[in-house]
Parts: sequence; C-alpha cells; structure tokens
Amino acid sequence: MTSSPAVNRTATPIPTRAKGRANLHLVATRPRLLLAQDEVTATRTDLAAMLEGAGFDVVGRAGDGGQALAMAADLRPDAALLHAGAPADGGFRTASEIGRKYTTPVVMLAGQSDPGLIKEALAAGVMAYVVEPFTQERVLPAIEMAVARHAEVTALRNEVTEISERLDARKVIERGKGLLMTKEKMTEPEAFRFIQRTAMDRRLSMREVAGALVERLADSK
Repeated sequence: MTSSPAVNRTATPIPTRAKGRANLHLVATRPRLLLAQDEVTATRTDLAAMLEGAGFDVVGRAGDGGQALAMAADLRPDAALLHAGAPADGGFRTASEIGRKYTTPVVMLAGQSDPGLIKEALAAGVMAYVVEPFTQERVLPAIEMAVARHAEVTALRNEVTEISERLDARKVIERGKGLLMTKEKMTEPEAFRFIQRTAMDRRLSMREVAGALVERLADSK
C-alpha cells in the first residue's frame, strides 16, 4: 500500500494513485528527508525505498552522527529520521544539534520501546519516536506528527520572543521618557511625542531612539 506525506507546504496538492491515510496527500514539491541508519537496520528495512515510494525525496543518507550533522547543515531537509543506534552517541546528541542548529524536526527510529530511550529522546527535542517494524503505517504518521509539532513549537517560541522584545522595548522607552522628563523638564506626553517624532524622522524604532537617549542622558548632570 502506498501512502503519502502531509507536510506544511504551500504547493497545491495533486492526487495520489493508491489508497492511503485520508489526511495524507502528495504535494507538488516533494518533502525532503535526511535519513541516518546503522548498517544492520538499513539491510533489514530499506526505509529509503519505502519513503521514496511514498512521495518523499530522501536527499541524504548518513551512516553516523557526523555525516548527519554535515548533511543537515548543507541540505536543510524538511525532517530528519535518525536511528537510535546509528551514531556512536546513540543519536540523541545528533538529534538535539540538528533540531537546535538547523530547526529541523527529528523522528527517532528505535528497535524497541524503551522508557529510558524515550526519555532521552524527549530531552533531545525529538518530535516523534517510532519502533520497529518500520512500516508506512508507523513511519508516515510519525513524520506528519513531527512536522506538525515542530511548527507549533516554533510558532510558540517566536511568540514568546516577540512578547519579550516588546516588553524590553517598553522598558527602554519608559526609561527614555523618564530621563527626558527629569533632565529636559518635559511632560510625559511631550517626552513620548519627542521619541515618536524622532523615530519617524530618523527612520528608527522608538526603542532605538529611547536607547540612545538613555545612553546620552543617564550620566548627564
């Protein structure tokens, strides 16, 4: 049975020829995968062939953690599938680095469902965990889940960063207003309008203007 992946792509879906999961579809631009397997598992299960047949583009096949990291840096795949026994470190350090450095969702492939391994995988930021046998029914939904979870986590992180930046900007602007009121004897509305007008005239953000005012006025008498 041939299924096809659902990945966050803007390309228009095209119909698949074979039956598969109702929520999976093949997109015009094939999702790009990085695959890292040990030799034993690669011999027992040809994941690359299965994934290619399901509509993925396996752009890299790595045999160890160093190769996987180098390929992730060069190829920037849509997702990475790492076997838990492929790199010497068990794959978790590699998974963590790929997810952190290249913001690539990682699916961990394992020979057994071990609570310790699952805990390590979660700590490494792995988005999905698949146990043998590596069939389409197991692997494809895991990739779908990893991509979706990664998108949610990324959006949340971006939102937190944006809120933090806004709060920081507000603090700097308030500090700049306070110094204008103290040092230049402006009222609060006058100080705010001064920062706002200066920012518009110089094509800077109000935070940048306020920051410059803080540097200039903080130590002045």
